[in-house]
Amino acid sequence: MLGTVAFAWQAQRAGRERDRAIAAERVAAENAANEAKARQRAELVASFMGDTLKGAGPSVARGRDIKMLKEMMGAAAARIANGDLKDAPDAELRLRLVVGSTYQQLAALDEASRMLEPAVPLARSLHGNESPDLAESLELLSDLVQDQGDLVRAEALLRESLDVRNRLRPLDEVKVAGAMQSLSKMLWARGDLENSEEQARKCLEMWRRIYPGGSLDVARGLRQMCVVRYARGDLTEAERYGLAALEMKKRLFVGDDPDIALDLNNLGTILLVHGDMVEGEKYTRESLEMNQRLYPEGHLEVARRMSNLASLKLRQGDLSGAEKLLRDALEIKRRLLPADHASIVDTLNNIAILAFRRGDYEVAEPVFREVLDSRRRAFPGDHPKVTESLNNMGRVRRAQGDTAGSLPFLREALEMRRRLYTGDHVDLAESLHTLGVVLESMGDRAGAEPLFREALAMRRRVLHAGDADTLATTICLATLLYDTHRPDEAEPLWQEIKSLGEGKSSGTISRGSLASLKSQLGASLAAQGRFSDAELVLTDAYAVLLVSPDTRQVPVDYRRVTAQRLVKLYAAWDQAEPGKGYDARAAEWQVKLDALPPLGG
Repeated sequence: MLGTVAFAWQAQRAGRERDRAIAAERVAAENAANEAKARQRAELVASFMGDTLKGAGPSVARGRDIKMLKEMMGAAAARIANGDLKDAPDAELRLRLVVGSTYQQLAALDEASRMLEPAVPLARSLHGNESPDLAESLELLSDLVQDQGDLVRAEALLRESLDVRNRLRPLDEVKVAGAMQSLSKMLWARGDLENSEEQARKCLEMWRRIYPGGSLDVARGLRQMCVVRYARGDLTEAERYGLAALEMKKRLFVGDDPDIALDLNNLGTILLVHGDMVEGEKYTRESLEMNQRLYPEGHLEVARRMSNLASLKLRQGDLSGAEKLLRDALEIKRRLLPADHASIVDTLNNIAILAFRRGDYEVAEPVFREVLDSRRRAFPGDHPKVTESLNNMGRVRRAQGDTAGSLPFLREALEMRRRLYTGDHVDLAESLHTLGVVLESMGDRAGAEPLFREALAMRRRVLHAGDADTLATTICLATLLYDTHRPDEAEPLWQEIKSLGEGKSSGTISRGSLASLKSQLGASLAAQGRFSDAELVLTDAYAVLLVSPDTRQVPVDYRRVTAQRLVKLYAAWDQAEPGKGYDARAAEWQVKLDALPPLGG
């Protein structure tokens, strides 16, 4: 009887346990179904929002009003922050990448960072270290970090992404090529031009193999080769690649597009440096106008294009036009970027150049120094931007009267450029010319002559005929040869000077400085008894120096100096050929000289 009762009790307990198990199983099934539904809902929401938000970027929106899409981005970011997608981490990752990259396109870097920084650890936790999602997360974060100015971290992220892509390579060569192109851009930004070009060439070859008929990726590969060849000083090849990229993009797109705007900007820059002012200005203006149509007011890309147009105006001598563009660009950049960002530093450098052109050396010098210090911190070792700043410091110190103090800056710039550029380069030619001018002014003609000869040969090879920079070096070498009593060597240069024009030139040298060099040549010709030739050069120089807005940047007041030289010229000419009215011309120029402000006034 006891055994029967025990059995009944055990059976009853087993039944209860079975019922509880069935109930638990049912609850678990219901929970699983609910979780699946929640996950599915989250997936659907994320997928819909992701697809919709892809239209928010300028590359797709193409100038349309994106206010509603920006509101949706804010809503998507809020759902992520509130944990609404915690049950669908894959959906959260995809949405983070879309929202973060779109915020970056719109220059909302803080918002982009909040989306993209957590994406990398999320991708690792979901898929490990061998997934396309991880590679994409690393690439997008690298691109953002580069915009924020941290090139060291950006390169490390990008190299990790490329390693992942290479391990996955059989699955997607397109992504490998894209990562290689991004690495080429990164190396270019850091000044490693040789390795940047190697990556760009490999990338372009891969794109052409994948898309033999051409594609947007092939066009972007052409653009990267354009940028690298320009940085290495090969202006002809840079122009060829740039035109090929632009033509391919125009076949692919109708109307405005950020890629086309960037290609226009690159070509404008190349043509300006190459000496084609008319075409260079056309492309530069077209790029700015397209960006203004594509991007919201106050966008970083618009600020960058404004800075480029300001550089053009500086070359043209339109200082007031350049100043407005630079101030507007700086305001936008300071609102969007960290204070020490390279793009802000570039604009400050141009503002200092503007002050230098106006003769405001006390304003320009501390800004040039600040820019140099910032660039040395950002680019340790040899870098093109550091050499630019060294050259600027040398020029402003000389303009302030400290010729000896300019030499260390100019010598370091030249030495660094020789290490950076193994062949011809416009920047290397500039350093050779500038140091030559300083040495010649200090009486070291033996040191200046080989620098002038090397600079002239290089400028003839890389710049358009008639470029102002080539003309400046030709004048300097001819003057030196006349002053050292070698007229036979100087004569071919003089004939070249008379035939060269400045109509298409962009020259880095200003009209005022070029006129001052002509004035020195005129004095040398007068000393040789070449009165007619000296008159031609001196009167032309005086006309420019009288009206040019940048004449204060030359070391002394060359208006007075040139007028004095004309008085002496006509007096000497009258002595050599009396009775021909040259004494009257000397008197006329003495009156003009007396009417000028005193030296330094």
